[in-house]
Amino acid sequence: MLTAFFLLAVLTSSSDAQSVCEHPANLTSDSGQFSSPGYPDNYPINTQCSWSITVPDGKLVRISFLNFDLEDDSGCGYDSLVIHDGDSTLDYRLLSACGSNIPRPTVSSTNTVLVVFTSDGSITKAGFSVVFTSEDAPATCGPDEFTCMTGTCVNVNATCDGVNDCGDNSDEYTCGEGQCGMTPIPPVFPASRIVGGSEAYPGSWPWQVDVRRRGGHICGAALIHRQWVLSAAHCFQSKELSMYTFILGKYHKFATDATEQVFRPAVIIKHHDYDWRTSDNDIALIKLATPATLTPYVQPVCLPETDPKAGQLTVATGWGYTQGTGGDDVLKQVLLPVVKTSKCNSTSMHDGSITENMLCAGYQEGQQDTCDGDSGGPLVYPDNTDQTWRLAGLTSWGSVPCAASMRPGVYTRVTRYLQWIQEKMAAY
Repeated sequence: MLTAFFLLAVLTSSSDAQSVCEHPANLTSDSGQFSSPGYPDNYPINTQCSWSITVPDGKLVRISFLNFDLEDDSGCGYDSLVIHDGDSTLDYRLLSACGSNIPRPTVSSTNTVLVVFTSDGSITKAGFSVVFTSEDAPATCGPDEFTCMTGTCVNVNATCDGVNDCGDNSDEYTCGEGQCGMTPIPPVFPASRIVGGSEAYPGSWPWQVDVRRRGGHICGAALIHRQWVLSAAHCFQSKELSMYTFILGKYHKFATDATEQVFRPAVIIKHHDYDWRTSDNDIALIKLATPATLTPYVQPVCLPETDPKAGQLTVATGWGYTQGTGGDDVLKQVLLPVVKTSKCNSTSMHDGSITENMLCAGYQEGQQDTCDGDSGGPLVYPDNTDQTWRLAGLTSWGSVPCAASMRPGVYTRVTRYLQWIQEKMAAY
């Protein structure tokens, strides 16, 4: 928690250097620019600076980075720049960034953001230069409206009535009970895309499994039956079952949730044709030592009958590396369109590395993707025929760094393994 004493960051022009921080800087205009103390020289150690930016009512704040260079750390625990969606450090984090990669522009959901810069007592870097502008707010759904997966709004009474009011049928996805692919706690999709995805609503993806080795998070997985879990084969390099635990009903990566159920594996079955060199057949089936108790926070996802079509939106979830886009301590979600296999296999993308057992999903411009630590986690899509969520893929591999342009993420195509899954479940 930051203390009440913040160091002032003086608003400067592009030609002026900023060297001191004594009090919060309140920036109230349509646009402006600020930078880290001392920029373009290295910022000092043990620094805390904050900028409270307020644009006119009805507008949103857009933060764009001209330059960015902070001490790098996978969790941004040393030096960091955090953008809160509001005027308090308790408000939602739009961005938590460090390292030398220039973050993508960040847009608030209100007319105020709080930018907080912190440095520790050791390494310092050149810092950052930031421009903020105001922009019109997109149309948002009201309190009596349901937000469709595409961002359009329908009356909340139109949900679960058997009518496709959204056009994409997402107003009917969460209906029914007592079967796979249901979400008793509906997912919440942001009205606009957030770089690196967004924090999932607690409990909204009840088939998500946290896979741990010796107590530390390594991968994700998907619950497909009360006692069976699917994940990626490359997550299980050790044959020692006692090293692994599987946690269902989890939301926070580091804290323990009251909704959790923890299991040991009875058996881990890696596909017999898994090839670690090509990542082909990257799938593993795990039988839990005891069956899970189904609750609103623990539900199985349906296996697919067909693959989602090219261009269809899917949802990937996990606790993997966020590359400084925030939400590191909670489950995150990201909307990703399916990419046609022939396009994904072209020389401009993955250049022949995609086999018939793989599925691609992502944006041509990159910016959103799964990453290290998301492996084995679910890629799901809504099935309009029965209003359930189905498991299209399991996070397998992708670009380095993650979310690179023209490098969509690659997932194990679950439809290729339906018979294998059934045979193994029957045998054990």
